Amino acid sequence: MKILDIYLLREVASPFIVGVLGFSFILSASLLFNLADLFVNRGVPLINIIKILLYEFPGVLTISFPISALFATLIGLNRLVREGEITALRIGGIRLTRIFLPIIIFGIVVSLGNFGISEFVAPWSVHQGETLIREAIFEDPLPVIQNNVFFKAPDNRYVYLGRYDPSTRTGNDILLYSIPSNSPLQVISAKRVIVENKVWILEEGAIHYYDEDGIISLQSKFERLSLNLDVDAETFYKGQKTTSEMSARELKERIDSFKKSGIDTRNLEVDYHLKFSIVFAAAILSLVGSPLSILPVRGGRFYGLSASLIIVFIYYTILALGRAFARNGLFSPMFGVWLPNIVGLVLGIFLMFYKERRG
Repeated sequence: MKILDIYLLREVASPFIVGVLGFSFILSASLLFNLADLFVNRGVPLINIIKILLYEFPGVLTISFPISALFATLIGLNRLVREGEITALRIGGIRLTRIFLPIIIFGIVVSLGNFGISEFVAPWSVHQGETLIREAIFEDPLPVIQNNVFFKAPDNRYVYLGRYDPSTRTGNDILLYSIPSNSPLQVISAKRVIVENKVWILEEGAIHYYDEDGIISLQSKFERLSLNLDVDAETFYKGQKTTSEMSARELKERIDSFKKSGIDTRNLEVDYHLKFSIVFAAAILSLVGSPLSILPVRGGRFYGLSASLIIVFIYYTILALGRAFARNGLFSPMFGVWLPNIVGLVLGIFLMFYKERRG
């Protein structure tokens, strides 16, 4: 049976590589379209554009891996169906579930590799690329609203912004918390903030002081508060981190700190669980694609490509809805972003045993 496993893995290996190269090229081309403005209109050196593309590439891989795994499954197994090899294997007494097993293991391995990239490579690499972009557009910032922005300020202080608009240097839902070594935790929250060089003007907020047990010992409200964080707008804009530029471990540390302070972390928890659910999409899509690949249809690579795009579209539609429901409290953060994987798992197992019984 090892020979069969190797044979099946070879059938999916080549289209997987082709898929990674093809889908990564398409995604990179989309990024390059946005970078063209920096090169043509803002005079960013070509070498910096190339650096940005290289830094962003690991993030592109985390998206192309699941799509490529599904594409490879549909292409590889469908060829065996068209050549009659699946029929021959079944006549020889080999069950469909046994035929699908190495393909599913292949999807799991791709998912594990994708997790390694997304956790240990992509956060640092993407942050470097985004920093280069921020440096390039700081003088004439783009009107792009950024969500869930983190920034480390001097004196062991941390800043979190629910929304930040670099064009106006204003933000909403700011949290400024310090973790001193010899004094209680202090958290400053405000609905709005305006960044004027090194002065941060907070509006409609409160200062919370916590005792050693994490219980609020003192709270005072304010309408307007000016703070000198010794961080100007340029330093903040270049050094900030969004949740996509943080590893799961970093994000979990922030969530734990906020929870101890009684701060709502729902949106951050959604992003945290999303980091795990999305990288394991390759295993789920391989499971769904295996029984779909043996349907009696024509088209070869065209079928594999078209079916992959349709399935991926459905997957990401369910993911978008689940994430939206989770952010609004209708679903738990974990369930909301794992919903497409749960649907895919149930559907894949059902289709697999259905095809086994129906032949």
